[in-house]
Amino acid sequence: METTEPKTMPLSCPLTEQEERIFKLLLEVNERFDAGCVLRVAGGWVRDKVLGNHSDDIDIAIEGGTGAQFSEKIIQYQDEMGQETRSVGLIRINPEQSKHLETATTHIFGTAVDLVNLRSEEYTSSTRIPTVRHGTPLEDARRRDFTINALFYNLHTKMVEDYTSGISDIQNKIIRTPLDPLVTFTDDPLRLLRCVRFSGRFNCEVDTAIKVAARQPGILAALNRKVSRGRIGIEIKKMMSSITPSKAVRLLKEFQLLEVFQNSKVDKKGKVIEGEPVPFTEENINDTITVLEGLETTSVIPMSPELSLSALFAPYVFSLPSSVSLERLLLGTISHGLQLPKKLVEHTQIIIQNSFLMKGIWTARDLDLTSLEQKQQPPKQEGHLPTSQRVSLCTGMHGAVEKNNKEVTNTFWKECLFLSYYLSKGRGACDFSPDGVLASVEKCDFLSSVPLLKPTTPADRIRLELSLKGPAIKEGIDQAFIYQCEYPSASADEIMGYLKRIPMKSSVKPPAKQKNKTQPVKATANIKSQKPPS
Repeated sequence: METTEPKTMPLSCPLTEQEERIFKLLLEVNERFDAGCVLRVAGGWVRDKVLGNHSDDIDIAIEGGTGAQFSEKIIQYQDEMGQETRSVGLIRINPEQSKHLETATTHIFGTAVDLVNLRSEEYTSSTRIPTVRHGTPLEDARRRDFTINALFYNLHTKMVEDYTSGISDIQNKIIRTPLDPLVTFTDDPLRLLRCVRFSGRFNCEVDTAIKVAARQPGILAALNRKVSRGRIGIEIKKMMSSITPSKAVRLLKEFQLLEVFQNSKVDKKGKVIEGEPVPFTEENINDTITVLEGLETTSVIPMSPELSLSALFAPYVFSLPSSVSLERLLLGTISHGLQLPKKLVEHTQIIIQNSFLMKGIWTARDLDLTSLEQKQQPPKQEGHLPTSQRVSLCTGMHGAVEKNNKEVTNTFWKECLFLSYYLSKGRGACDFSPDGVLASVEKCDFLSSVPLLKPTTPADRIRLELSLKGPAIKEGIDQAFIYQCEYPSASADEIMGYLKRIPMKSSVKPPAKQKNKTQPVKATANIKSQKPPS
């Protein structure tokens, strides 16, 4: 898997003009001060270039010097050349951000560039913080998490250098570790979550040796012991933001890592108390994978952490006991357990709640619209939903708005609609694919504003002009809104005209009982005191 002499190849993706300027300056600095360093770009930038993608993440690995020393020479050279200079920043050792060695950062022609020396790392069993020393290119490549991230681009030879099997693994779409994966994950268990994330991000298969190592006893315990909840949360959010989060969930299940979702609490001092893992069932996770795979096929909305987390927790909500609130579950798991922003909790909660409220859209196919006169029906136009779906869509979305945050619902109504489709047990009987429905929705201008749609006709006018009482008032308001959904340009007078032409079911009074003329007056009084049947 590794060689003392690297395999080489030219970049498949040409350098940009900005990259050419940056690399030229670095070589000039090296020559001007006779530094004798070998300069290479390392890691993700090289991987992305081999994949044919652009990257702004330029990390310079220095052989024969340190990042801080070389950065100072860059500033001195820029000053001599009359170029704009920026101060050098030092990023201290910070294992929580995967920074195990002091890194210098500066700006060259407006682009941020990190500089650090080649290094070798040794780990102990109690921490993921390694002992670091200067290393060779081979040692630096071996210490990296995966072979696809262990490539270098040599600024002097203008060639990609591969000391492991990174080039072939990129070409064959395989995630592999440079060293024995059990050693790699025991040293730094966070790398197992990074494996899941990269597999989803680049749609790669995971090497069999990794799968075997991931299931070894002690890996999950090492993850919980060595890695903070906040760092785990960052990786979970990133994998849930990929274009294929279903792959991530499938691997978390296969690697027995779903226990990273812990329903935690906070004590009075604000300290997080480690909680119990969320008891996802096999059925829950299979439903989640099905939902995510369906959502991934859509072209209308992008995947997001809010949508992916909603798809993860929504099937589980089916099995929640009534004593457990959705808000507490999400707050304990996402905010306390993964230390992600509370705004993400709020968005996820509202998407799930609205999705359940909108499920009826996909099953209520035959709404009672017989009272709409045929001559008033608009001509069918391409892209319009049938009346029952159209009205059901409006009322379902509007009902969700009334129960939840209007601003958030207006932002995520498409996510709510999609998730409701896949959560609906009756989706198999629905004639519309999600893409088809949203394509139709977007051709109907009024539907795009449904989440904030307000009734055209005031409730008081409906009550007074129709002389409605009790349940009949709500029925009148509902019928007015349905008519408004069907005919969004209708005026209040037109809606009132429609309401006056249809009977209100709840306003129909039961037949009055006939008085018995032979009955004494006392009995008549008793009849008047009786309540009509409800």
